[in-house]
Amino acid sequence: MFEFDGPFRWAALGNREEPSVISPQSAPQLWARPTKNPGFVTLHWVKTTKCCHEKALEALPAHTMRNLMQEHCRVIRGGEISTAGPAVNVRSSHDISDGGVDFVPCILVRGWWPAEDQLDGCHLEHDFPPAAVRDDIRYFGVHLVPTGRPGSDTEYIEFRISYSRAELVTVRHLASVIRAAIKAVKAIKGILKKNEVMSDEVKLKSYFIKTAGLWVAQTTPPRMWKGIADGVYKILDWLEGSFITGRLPCFFDHNIDVAAELSTKERQDIIDTIRLMREHATLLLMAVCEDKFDVDLLLEGGTEPLSERQLRLRLGRTLVRQAVVGGVRDRPTAPWWESWWKENIPPLVRTAPLLLQWWHYSKSGSYRQQCHLFMAWTVVDPADLVGGTVKTSPVSDIVTLDVTPLIQLLTRSDLELLLGDPDRVASWCSQQLRRPLEERPAGLTAELDTPRGRAELLLRPELLLQALRVNAPRKMDWWRDIDQREKNKWMSNYLTMDTYQETREWLEQFFNTNLHWQLHEKLPEMDAASVATTAGLWRRRWQQLLSGDRLRTAYDAVTGWWPDRWEMTPYYLAVDETDSQDSEQDDDGEAGGEERRGPDEKQTVEGLPRPQREKWQQLERQHQQLWQELDRRGYEKKKSLNQQHDEECRSLERHHDKKWRSMEKRHHDELKRLHQRHESGTRCVELQNPGHAQQERRQRHLDLLNRRKRRQSEELERQHQIEWGDLAQKVQRQWNKMKRRHQSESQELKERYPNIWTGEELDRLMEECSRRRQQLGEQLGKELEKELEKELEKELEFKEEPRKRQEKDLELEEEEEEPLVRDPKNHERQQMQQQHDQRQQQQQQQHQEEEQHQRRQPSRNVEHLRNLIEVTRRHRQQRIQLQERHNQELEEQRRRHRQERNDLERRLGCRRDSQERRHGK
Repeated sequence: MFEFDGPFRWAALGNREEPSVISPQSAPQLWARPTKNPGFVTLHWVKTTKCCHEKALEALPAHTMRNLMQEHCRVIRGGEISTAGPAVNVRSSHDISDGGVDFVPCILVRGWWPAEDQLDGCHLEHDFPPAAVRDDIRYFGVHLVPTGRPGSDTEYIEFRISYSRAELVTVRHLASVIRAAIKAVKAIKGILKKNEVMSDEVKLKSYFIKTAGLWVAQTTPPRMWKGIADGVYKILDWLEGSFITGRLPCFFDHNIDVAAELSTKERQDIIDTIRLMREHATLLLMAVCEDKFDVDLLLEGGTEPLSERQLRLRLGRTLVRQAVVGGVRDRPTAPWWESWWKENIPPLVRTAPLLLQWWHYSKSGSYRQQCHLFMAWTVVDPADLVGGTVKTSPVSDIVTLDVTPLIQLLTRSDLELLLGDPDRVASWCSQQLRRPLEERPAGLTAELDTPRGRAELLLRPELLLQALRVNAPRKMDWWRDIDQREKNKWMSNYLTMDTYQETREWLEQFFNTNLHWQLHEKLPEMDAASVATTAGLWRRRWQQLLSGDRLRTAYDAVTGWWPDRWEMTPYYLAVDETDSQDSEQDDDGEAGGEERRGPDEKQTVEGLPRPQREKWQQLERQHQQLWQELDRRGYEKKKSLNQQHDEECRSLERHHDKKWRSMEKRHHDELKRLHQRHESGTRCVELQNPGHAQQERRQRHLDLLNRRKRRQSEELERQHQIEWGDLAQKVQRQWNKMKRRHQSESQELKERYPNIWTGEELDRLMEECSRRRQQLGEQLGKELEKELEKELEKELEFKEEPRKRQEKDLELEEEEEEPLVRDPKNHERQQMQQQHDQRQQQQQQQHQEEEQHQRRQPSRNVEHLRNLIEVTRRHRQQRIQLQERHNQELEEQRRRHRQERNDLERRLGCRRDSQERRHGK
């Protein structure tokens, strides 16, 4: 968390009523006002007697702090930057596996506890956390994180109250079984996500699991926890009950519902997931163990179920093997320790020696070895530990355990895994034991086939590697590969602290860069004036820091004390009188730090007999207790000295700023005097040539006027651009408002008149009608052409028919004249022929009348075309009406818009004229 600080004080913390007015000498003061959302506040400046505003002004809006944090990361840090809530994540753009670093801006409010009546309330069924811890939590205070409640009225300016430090301190006082149960539930959730059983849509957060663990720990004493599996069931039951009731209260303020933002569906998904986890808890816990540890020994022997005794023995074998491997991997001569020393000793050797000692001890191979052996001793049934004895120190209550029975759990396959070739190693041990005592390897006192000999060889890393180097080269190569991987991991993931010289070189390199270009490149939205001001301020600060011994003083101040802003050191370095410090120095393989000597050895590794050594350890514990008491007594003094040092630094900075401004003023005065001298000398030269001097003076005067006009025009142009930008934004907002209003009115018209077609539908119908009309016109044209051709043919036939009939009549007359002479009956035949001709003429006349009647009657296609034209005409009328109505509304809006724009331009012109008149004066 990135804490922001400033020269302000807090007033009326947690009060909704505005505090009273203060004097200007007491300013600035901040007021944290609670909102209607529990757990959220807004910050305001307390009014002074010189303030003219009626309402309290907003201070440090949340979105401004988030933007400031993002801009800081963009300028100072390199890489890909992304935001998630209040956090700004910065990760390397070259490493895909890099998860990045989260920068969370916050403000520390020391001494304020929002839920004053709930940390010591009646809901405490169990004394958790202890009373002293509760007092420390209240004394430290809370953090304010710039993030608002989604959908709130004050979402962009409110802060969320964070209990991060209180949670960290409370978790430190959880029993080990409760912490293990919380970690197990989180690991189960990770297994479900890893195997895609639980999707990202299920909003089961780790914070919910931690809150459930704290509530269960507060209501259930540690003696009632039967184990990790029982703790997992307790946490899951509490979570399910809370989500069913619809409320998950915060542990430190039960008015806050940490799951208030979840929807009903999201709550149901979480409940289903919790039920799934509880139903398959045993299998999921086994999957977690298989994912983190080597459980091959537990799965040997097929699929038949193991008895409890067999399972305990196999688990004990696994832990003993891990003890041997951990002791060799983290031995004092391992290559990766060099990187650890370079990273941790320089910053901690002077600032926090106790923390350095604790860290080194927790990373050592002997500590890990003893932890695994102690777990193996507690897992295996005591009846299977043949020859094991528990020894108690006569001086203190230290308990030591014999490790020899645990080594007997290892089988032949385990020895082959650890030694490569056990027979060759056993023969080598026999050869070394036959050598004189001064030529033997240190710590080798028994044969490998004895329990004591195995314990000596396997639990002494240097002796084990010496035996492997001679008798099992391949196994030695395997250990070299492990050492190299560990070294590479530490070298790539951990960086050493920069020295004073490196820090100075880095600052000088940054000082000599083009700050204007860098700021413009990193923050393109910053204007030129802000870039110039920021670059000048940075350059001046760096110049002050690099001058004299200020950088050395600042470097020593930073590296000379441990930055424990959260005051967590007493919780990590609290010394327990029952702890034994000799285990840190012992590397002989005993589970509890018991020394193991050969028959000729009468002293420990340090060279002191056991009574003196235990007395020395007791004195050392007393010394550490006194040191801690003195440290606690001097903490307030140290804090006051630090505050005094900060005040002195700020006063020195103000003093240097004043000196810098006085030097700038003096430099400006000197430049002014030099210019005056130059002008006086120039005037003396001009007197020698009056005409030329007068012309140059006129030219200089014109240049001065031009520069002044140019500056005025640039200033006016800048102001006009600002005002024009504001006007454009206002016009754009009005246009968007009118556009939204038009859309809403169109939607209302559509809902009110659903049968009226829209313009697009009318256009589509018109296009379809025109296309259909064109097709029908083409078909009608073709049919008309065909009918014309037929009519022309019929007319031709009709015109030629009389001529043919006359010719035929002439032929018949000629034929009749000839037979009349011959046959008297030709007269009757002639009459019959005339009747037949008359009938044919009548039929032809009827046929012509029918054809004329058919030509006058319209066809079906023409009737359909007439109907389409009528529909098109109606649609066109509807469209014209809608268009006219829409045009009237648009014209009205344009008229209002033109009127507002003319008003704005008139006001802007009046302002511009007044500014020009003022500048002209």
